[in-house]
Amino acid sequence: MKLIFSSLKKGVKPLFLLLLNITLFAYAMFQGGFVSWFLFYSIVVISLLSISVFLFTFQRIDAYRTLSADTLRAYDDVEVEVFVKNKLIHPFCFVRVKDQLPQGLEASHDVNNSALFFLSFKRTLDFKYTIEKLPRGEHCFREIEVVIGDMFGFFERKKTVKVETTVLVFPHYQSLKSWSVNSGGGFGESVSFAHSLEEELSIAGVRHYIPGDRLTSIDWKHSARSEKLMTKEFETSQGEAFHLFFNRYVGKSAEETFERAVELTASIAEHCYENQNALSFVSVGTDTEVLIPDTTLEHYQMLYFHLAKVQGGKEQFLPTETSLLEPYRNGTIIFVTVSLNQKDYEWLQYLRAMNIQVIVCWVSGQVEDQQYVQSLRMQRVKVYQFTDEKFNSELMKSR
Repeated sequence: MKLIFSSLKKGVKPLFLLLLNITLFAYAMFQGGFVSWFLFYSIVVISLLSISVFLFTFQRIDAYRTLSADTLRAYDDVEVEVFVKNKLIHPFCFVRVKDQLPQGLEASHDVNNSALFFLSFKRTLDFKYTIEKLPRGEHCFREIEVVIGDMFGFFERKKTVKVETTVLVFPHYQSLKSWSVNSGGGFGESVSFAHSLEEELSIAGVRHYIPGDRLTSIDWKHSARSEKLMTKEFETSQGEAFHLFFNRYVGKSAEETFERAVELTASIAEHCYENQNALSFVSVGTDTEVLIPDTTLEHYQMLYFHLAKVQGGKEQFLPTETSLLEPYRNGTIIFVTVSLNQKDYEWLQYLRAMNIQVIVCWVSGQVEDQQYVQSLRMQRVKVYQFTDEKFNSELMKSR
């Protein structure tokens, strides 16, 4: 119905202009005099200007845009400038320009991405707008809509110019030293994530306590079993290879929770890069992606590019191929996930059976069922739980 009304409206306007000219001509012929002919010639001039807008060829118009940056970090702002070049100056018209936002931004951002120009003698028209707090991902601007019409509203033409511009937004990350997480045995205590993670990755073994050893290095579990004080032995992690697994399965988790998991993964990777650690990376999903251990900037850039574009999966897939997991035997895997269900629990048990140590970083929306957490900790699997409250409060400090 709207389409029919719009078509009728477009046809009525030119017909009305034609009838107006015929009426004024007839009036001037019968009435005579300066006023009647002045009205007739004025309407003729207006009609010709209006028709010239209708006959205006869009091949003489070129549109493009520029961005203040083509790579950003999440929650940064980007300034967009749109240009419309007109090879033929036609001041007696209006030009309305609208830059079409990427699909992922159109619904979530209220942006004034259009402009209206009147009586302009410029060959190049331009306007700017800002998109605030860009979310992580690859955002592609594809079209610029240009509408030209006469000043009196009789004729209007629209053209969509295909102009592709891409901005890649990398995940936000922060120093691990600022995070406190729940890692303990059910008392809800908070510990420094960076210190605890480095300690877990650098433990070489345990030995008998010697007077002068730090009390914080005492392994109370081994001490209870042997009925003697045992202390942890550490080796430096400088240059050692870390193995980071990221589980893309989202399950019933909210999108915000998955985004926090991506940010946590990026933060761990940044921590390894700053400490010159070789890092292998496995993105776990239906199409598992693997990066072998390396310390180069190019290697970490490939990892960040993957994290910028990664999307959560609805189907759960956990690799059990020996060829994939064999390189991690006798090593330690950092497993970042938003899911911790029966399948995850069984897969982590499978890794332990292969003599692979696992550190689980579980990003959850709230303090959920602790059944699997306690079971894993009883099997000496370290589990760090990041909830909304702890994660958001610490993350906001670094933004």
